[in-house]
Amino acid sequence: KIARTYNLPIMIHLGFNNLEKIKKTIINNYINFIFSHAAFPYYNDLLKFFKNSKNVLIDLSSHHVNEKIINFSIDSIGSKRCLFGIDDPYGGEEMAQKIKRWIFDSPISLIEKENIMSKNFLELYERKR
Repeated sequence: KIARTYNLPIMIHLGFNNLEKIKKTIINNYINFIFSHAAFPYYNDLLKFFKNSKNVLIDLSSHHVNEKIINFSIDSIGSKRCLFGIDDPYGGEEMAQKIKRWIFDSPISLIEKENIMSKNFLELYERKR
C-alpha cells in the first residue's frame, strides 16, 4: 500500500522462492519492482517473463552476473529497464569494475549505457515525485 501511495519501487532479493508467486506479485502494474542481482538465480525464466512486464527493472550489480548474463538481460528486457549500482555493487570494488567494463563493452549505444549507469534510476526517482 505504501509503495502504491507514494509511487515507490519495491526491491526484491529472490533467493530460492516460488516462481509462480513472484510472477503473480509483479502483475500489479501500479508498482515498480527492482530485482536485485539480475533476478538471480532465475535469470532465464524470469527475464523472459519480465519482457512483457513494463513495471519490472533489474539491477546488474552482483557477483552473480557475468558478461553473458548482462548481455542476456539487456537483450531480454531492454536497456531502459536495467540499472547499475542500486544494490551496492554486490561483490566489492573489483567486481564493480568488471561489471562496468562488461556494460561498456556490450554492443549497445552510448546512450543505452548511460541509461543503465544512471539515467534509468534518475527517471524512476523522478516518477515518485
